[in-house]
Amino acid sequence: QIRKGFIGPNVGSAFAPDTTFDSIWDLIIFIPHAMVYFLFAPFPWSIRSALQATTLAEVMTFYVLFFFIVKGLKYQLSKNFNATIPLVYIIAIVAVAYAVVEGNVGTIYRHKAQILPYMLIFVAPGYERYKSERPVKTNSRYYKFRSF
Repeated sequence: QIRKGFIGPNVGSAFAPDTTFDSIWDLIIFIPHAMVYFLFAPFPWSIRSALQATTLAEVMTFYVLFFFIVKGLKYQLSKNFNATIPLVYIIAIVAVAYAVVEGNVGTIYRHKAQILPYMLIFVAPGYERYKSERPVKTNSRYYKFRSF
């Protein structure tokens, strides 16, 4: 019933408008679906107007950066777990709360912008890890791997 209050009638950008939670298990099962929408919506194939198309550049950039966010998050958790985990908890709690309650893609898009700067913190270490793992061409026939 919580989500229905946030979704108006005849809203074209609503997702899963008929979802109801009869138990805590219904909510838990819905979280992965809601998180996909929270992180990746609006999807490029669902854009229906010029106004929605204005978000396309940011969404496509986020798709690329998400790879580095995950790589950087894994690296930071392995190297400095105690300093990283509070930020991860804050991002996760806010993201799950918004994802479960919101039912409109436009609102989700705007609310994602509130935690996006905190997620982008992990792009730099992720990119550095990506660069360090790629082989470097040398003058010889073999690849040489970068070291730290």
